[in-house]
Amino acid sequence: MDQMKVSESQNETNQIHVAGENELLEKLTASWKPFQRQGLEVRFKMGKLLNEKLGPPKARQQHGLGTIKRISEELQIDKSDISRLRRFAAQADSLDEFCSLHPTVGSWTKVRNLLAEKNSESTPPNDAKVSAGVLRSVNSMIEAFRREDHQFSGSASDEKLVPALKELFKLAQAKLDLKLED
Repeated sequence: MDQMKVSESQNETNQIHVAGENELLEKLTASWKPFQRQGLEVRFKMGKLLNEKLGPPKARQQHGLGTIKRISEELQIDKSDISRLRRFAAQADSLDEFCSLHPTVGSWTKVRNLLAEKNSESTPPNDAKVSAGVLRSVNSMIEAFRREDHQFSGSASDEKLVPALKELFKLAQAKLDLKLED
């Protein structure tokens, strides 16, 4: 019952604390800190192994390569976390080196936040992203029109496809000052 008594002491944020809270926090810390370190060690080692086998995390994987998907399924780790493991391991040669470079980053949550910050710093401005996406789409359309096995004429989609392409061309002309060359 003593454990459930509310302490009369309050901290500067006016929160009420449970009696014996400091001792509880010490016990939890004694268990949690080594667990966090071990979790970082395992994640760092996994990232290193993945990078050794698949190459650096910035290099695009071969299209259709199912290795990451298989690892994700077998280990029940989200593919985005696998990517984070790889980027984490690419930050330093060892976990000790990483920890000395980032002494305040001692948990996986903080590593993820650091990786997100670094990712946002290296992300091109929005216009560059949009341009890159448009270019991929246009190249995909060009490829589709070049393929002989795609027949566009006479299909029911003509009534939607042709006006959409005309609208796309008008917008591209206006945005990019395009001139139709003969």
